[in-house]
Amino acid sequence: MRRAIPSKGEGLVAKPEWLARLPERVFFPLVESVNRCKLIPLVRQGDRVRLGEPLAEGEALVVHASCAGVVESVDTLSISVRCEPPANHNPVPGKAHGHEDLADFARDAGLVGMGGSLFPSAIKFKAATKIDTLVINAVECEPGIQIDEALLLYDADDVQAGLDCLAGALGVRRTVLAVKRASAGHLAPFAARCKADVLRMNNRYPAGAEKLIVARLTGRMPPAGVLPMSLGILVISVASLWAIGRRLRLGEPVMWRPLTLTAPEHPVRNLIVPVGTPLRHLLEVYGIPFDPQTHLLVTGGLMMGAQAQPETAVTKGTNAVFVNPLAVRLTKPEDPCILCGACFDACPLGLHPSGMAERIKAGKASAALSAQLRECFLCGACSAVCPSNIPLAQYFREAKAKGVR
Repeated sequence: MRRAIPSKGEGLVAKPEWLARLPERVFFPLVESVNRCKLIPLVRQGDRVRLGEPLAEGEALVVHASCAGVVESVDTLSISVRCEPPANHNPVPGKAHGHEDLADFARDAGLVGMGGSLFPSAIKFKAATKIDTLVINAVECEPGIQIDEALLLYDADDVQAGLDCLAGALGVRRTVLAVKRASAGHLAPFAARCKADVLRMNNRYPAGAEKLIVARLTGRMPPAGVLPMSLGILVISVASLWAIGRRLRLGEPVMWRPLTLTAPEHPVRNLIVPVGTPLRHLLEVYGIPFDPQTHLLVTGGLMMGAQAQPETAVTKGTNAVFVNPLAVRLTKPEDPCILCGACFDACPLGLHPSGMAERIKAGKASAALSAQLRECFLCGACSAVCPSNIPLAQYFREAKAKGVR
């Protein structure tokens, strides 16, 4: 029997607010594993930088200062900037006229996949040569996250400016707004103003996965290894469109990260935060206590997110920050698999999680295991329903990182 993981939010969607106080320092990773391309620093220790000034660049990406200040350190791993009150900052608005301009526009703006992938948009846009349908992914199926809905409700002008730019540059014939069924009503006005068809997805996790959206849109699951762009479909996050819109309307590069902040006994906040802000600063500004012995700090969602530390910096892919009580099941060792089949029922792609994990633990590589690992998008639904507390998704994540074949 398939077990549903509900993702319908409760209560009103909070209006986005700018972070109340600048952090003392911001940090920018330079490692290729994070940025998906090699970056070369453009600044040295002691340099004074302006808000929005380039700090590092690569073939597909430019990294910009999210505050004015002084460069405190530069090495092969990161750049740190000590923040000061912003100086005058009047960049020239960027423009994108056609497909060839779009990749350069994305690179110079520092645009990456802000749905969480961090993949440089310049590479993605360059490959998007025959796109017929543009899909706005506003499903936001991770429980507790609402920042995309907040942007569509309260910052619609910026999102629409990004949408118009991208749709025009790619010459798409159809625009689709993918949303949860529970959100379709209050997001209908945005769809109407953008002349977008509404694609209603189920109110359960992981309905917002790109592959599942394409399957609902086309009526069939994309074949293994086939990207949506090969089918003439480009899926893009709301936050990415918002960032494109601000680049066009205000000239800003991608230096802000809209995110949802959730903690027990505190109101849910939708914030716009300078990229590179340490999580500790967010918790201090909003009076949220954190004890690593009793709390779990997570970035990116309770299902697909990663455990973080207070010193962890917000990246362009950080769509949420959660402070949750440490669940007892997370402190217990895993039990033997009881072959109940719950993980198989939970997998949206029909993979065999328990069998995959057994092969990984036994070191028995095979063509079947390799094929299933390539398809798995680490949604974690299998781990969530496992009565034996087996961290299945963690096994798959580590196997992918090691290149298990």
